Amino acid sequence: MKSIRKLPLLAAALALTLALETGAAAAPSTADSQTTAVDQAAKSTAFANAVYNKAETLLKKKDGLAYAKSYITKNIHHLTKSQATRIVLKLENAVNAGIAGNTDKLLKERYQLSLRTTFKQGSSITTVLNRTKDTQLRALLADLKDSGYKLRALEGSVYPIVDYNSFKPYQPYVNKDIQRYIDMMSTESSNPSVGDAALLISWSEVIERALVQESFIRSFPVSNRSRSVASMYDASLAYLFYGMPNTPLFSYDTKKLDPDARTAFDKLLAKKGLSNNSLRQKLKAWSDVLKQNGDKLTAQVDKHRRASVPNKIW
Repeated sequence: MKSIRKLPLLAAALALTLALETGAAAAPSTADSQTTAVDQAAKSTAFANAVYNKAETLLKKKDGLAYAKSYITKNIHHLTKSQATRIVLKLENAVNAGIAGNTDKLLKERYQLSLRTTFKQGSSITTVLNRTKDTQLRALLADLKDSGYKLRALEGSVYPIVDYNSFKPYQPYVNKDIQRYIDMMSTESSNPSVGDAALLISWSEVIERALVQESFIRSFPVSNRSRSVASMYDASLAYLFYGMPNTPLFSYDTKKLDPDARTAFDKLLAKKGLSNNSLRQKLKAWSDVLKQNGDKLTAQVDKHRRASVPNKIW
């Protein structure tokens, strides 16, 4: 009877020995799991590097911007945030660098004649394509669209400009400063501040954009695009202290301040929570000098603005 009772125990021991020898029932060890995780991370890093390097190579190819942008759009999710940020900035550089060459292509008289009948300010390239029969112009417009451009009419001609809305899909993958930068540039791209030597937005909108620009500079002082935003901010200040040739801050005849500008200044100064804001402080001093001079352009007013904003943009 004793030997019969030992049989199940013997069978269990035998099964365990067999399992250990074959590894059939062995659970993966912590070391094995860590090794697998390290291998997967290494493969992911290698793939991300390969994607980044290919995107960088494509951006350097002549006339390959549309394909490079398409490749980046499809593969940006494989990149680290740092890599995605760098490649998007390089893409923006490439799109800006291509404006001159694409402008020369688009300014052909034949193309401009066609665009005068098919393009209206604000029309998308897709809309223009649907109205265009010239096959060569259609091919150029399709390439411009895929490369990240849109069209804008200036002084009677149609030009390519950067379409920052096409950069919106990259925002989830890039650093916060570039997310904010894309938002700012998209606003400017969709609704430009100036055109044909005139302000195209209200004085209040100029102030609102300047506040956003100042906030960016303060929040991201070492951003790769802080200098670009600083230039935009300087331009906004110039508008608020000088106006534009076709939208003067002071009447050419009476030297009186534009009443809409006065309203915009007062609106900003009435806002709460901006007491330490440098733009508010600058415009408060500007407003005070203007009021002291009856909101007219006098020698004192001109001296103050030249000291506050020495570089007008026209």
